[in-house]
Amino acid sequence: MSDPSLSYPSDQARWIGLVLLLLGLAGALGFDLYAEYRSAYASEREQVDKAARTVEVNLSRNLQTTSDALESIRDELPWLLSQQIEHNDNNLLNRRLQAMAVAQTGVRSLLVVNAAGRSIASSRPELIGRDFRDGERYQTISRGLDPARLYVSAPFLSPLNVYVMSVGRVLLDGHGKFDGYVLAILDPAYFSVLLDSVRYAPDMRIALIHQAGKVVFRVPDPEGVTGLDLLAKPDSLYWQHARSGQDRSLVEGRTPTTDQELLVAFRAIRPTSSPADKSLVVSVSRDQAVILAPWRKNLLVRIVLFCAIACLAAIGLLICQRRRAAYARLQAIRQADQEQAESQLRDSEQRFRDLFVHLPVAYQSLDVAGCWLDANQKMADLLGFESPQQLLGLDFIDFWGDQYRSQFDAAYDQFKANHNVDGEITLRRRDGRPVDVLFTGRIQRDAQGRFLRTHCVLLDISERLAMEQHVLQLNAELESKVEARTAALAQANEELHHQARHDALTGLANRMAANERLRSEFLLMKRSLLPYAVLLLDIDHFKRVNDSLGHDAGDKVLQGVAHLLRASLRESDLLARWGGEEFLVLLPATDMTEACLVAEKLRQGIELAPDLVAGGITLSIGVATAGPEQLSEDDAVRLADLQLYGAKKAGRNRVHAGAAA
Repeated sequence: MSDPSLSYPSDQARWIGLVLLLLGLAGALGFDLYAEYRSAYASEREQVDKAARTVEVNLSRNLQTTSDALESIRDELPWLLSQQIEHNDNNLLNRRLQAMAVAQTGVRSLLVVNAAGRSIASSRPELIGRDFRDGERYQTISRGLDPARLYVSAPFLSPLNVYVMSVGRVLLDGHGKFDGYVLAILDPAYFSVLLDSVRYAPDMRIALIHQAGKVVFRVPDPEGVTGLDLLAKPDSLYWQHARSGQDRSLVEGRTPTTDQELLVAFRAIRPTSSPADKSLVVSVSRDQAVILAPWRKNLLVRIVLFCAIACLAAIGLLICQRRRAAYARLQAIRQADQEQAESQLRDSEQRFRDLFVHLPVAYQSLDVAGCWLDANQKMADLLGFESPQQLLGLDFIDFWGDQYRSQFDAAYDQFKANHNVDGEITLRRRDGRPVDVLFTGRIQRDAQGRFLRTHCVLLDISERLAMEQHVLQLNAELESKVEARTAALAQANEELHHQARHDALTGLANRMAANERLRSEFLLMKRSLLPYAVLLLDIDHFKRVNDSLGHDAGDKVLQGVAHLLRASLRESDLLARWGGEEFLVLLPATDMTEACLVAEKLRQGIELAPDLVAGGITLSIGVATAGPEQLSEDDAVRLADLQLYGAKKAGRNRVHAGAAA
């Protein structure tokens, strides 16, 4: 029962003040949590939309590049067909399609279908002669008849059991009637890599959806959503986006396919400049529960912290209220403690003696001259004596190691002046063997400050020092092995990096390295506004060399051409093997006039070279320049490729040039 005498009128006011303070703190925490909630959600909306924008930009450019390639094939088709007839070479168009397919990122196959729906040429031989008349693509393109439009087909299941998609452009005869189409089948692996590259969270799902509602790709797809028709589900989030009629939207809600509350960003994907009959839609989604998990964790932490603060404050106030009562009781206890003090003092010496005898470390007491006054059994064992009584009266300095004896007097004087000493020393046992000890000592003085005795504790550390030395040796050996292994790994990584970016036959930069340099030069040109030139070189009639002299001779010709070209270029110029018998030259800070001079120099150098294995080797060269007005580093390469084919069409062994639009 509480004592009424311990209650004070101010206690109630203190409790009211504490409650008001806690309510204010709770309000501030709640407002801060709400602000963090809004900030976290707004930031995530921006991040999801940014990821969708990244996919949109990349795929729009890729679709435009594919559309341009299809248009290029369509423009070249009459000439290629006439060349097939003229040279009696039925594979000329197929080889051109193969070269275009290799050059196009994300394109799996290219084919030409005639008005009857049959494939007459393809980059993949197994597709030649197949009948596509009953397919949805044939029906859509044959009815469209718009030569400027890119026709994007709905996804279909390939023989490899993966969903693929195709885009095509219509062919018209001289009377404007349907004469077939050129078609590009897109590579699902490219889209999978692109979609996966923008994922920044494990719960993130990125899907590519055809405008008609069918899911083309989804990364990752543990729920098996790929191939579903989302417009067939009126309660799907994609259905809400499609109903809005907007190219981009942010939708929140529960998805019927996975029954999760999601935040989804949708963006329409179309070629950058060509019209398309259908668009693609990228969806980037995140689980709202995962998005808000850190915020919920923070909420729980702050609730627990608030409760702890409230409890501590209440306990502190309660303790404050009881302090006066405790003080009164303390006065009564002091009297009893004073009566017990004398009894405890009498017992202290006995307890000290018991501790001294059973202490697990060596203990000794020395007089002012450094001779033993007392010691325990551990001290006797440390120095090799049978009992501590054998140590009494002996001089402690006689058991110091030889290297420490000369320092004893100075150290002992310093010890008496500082009242304490700590350190490691080496003692000599009774049998002469050394022992390393950790030493600490304190001085005891009387009431007038006069020296009475020293108390020292010693701990045998011989085994520890030996172990430390062994560990240091092991560490040194391990560090040496790690350094050697690290150097070997660095050299291996450097070799792998070089092999990944160089052609094994010619030693030149390969297509990957060339694309990286083209991108770098394009960005530099955008900053400096200085044009650069791109040359595409093709060895004329190289197939004849392989057919007549064999592939070994063809390889030597490629190596010889690469050597001659490299010797004719500047250190700052890039020479790369672009593919097969094609080479790419990048000339930084070079206009069209200078580029044509370099191209003619290279052409003449190969034509006049006497030592090539095949003899009489010539080059066809396409030249293009890139300026600040262009939108992509691929524009100059694409135009150089067209100029190259113009040079071949004009009779080979010549230079054709044109500027990028």
